[in-house]
Amino acid sequence: MAVMGAMLLVSIVLWAVYIYIKTGVISLSQFSTYATELLFSIMMVMSGMMIMFIASLLNLRKMKKGWEAMAEGKREVKIPEVWCPVLTSAKEAAEKFIQTK
Repeated sequence: MAVMGAMLLVSIVLWAVYIYIKTGVISLSQFSTYATELLFSIMMVMSGMMIMFIASLLNLRKMKKGWEAMAEGKREVKIPEVWCPVLTSAKEAAEKFIQTK
């Protein structure tokens, strides 16, 4: 819900900036006039999120061997570095878990 809320908020802000640049005024009465632009803004923000989602899937695939080795109980597991902060945190937590076992 937080991600969807953030996406919607960013979309509305982009829409408002567009309306302000185009007309110099922002008002709710312009909503129906510029509804297509709001939809376009939402689609653009979602496409950016989709790019990050696909990148995360590719990173997970890259890390698959390391995760499988860890699941098999191997202690010397090498999970490759990735760019995604969430996956990096998960990798660090997994390595700490292995060390404490």
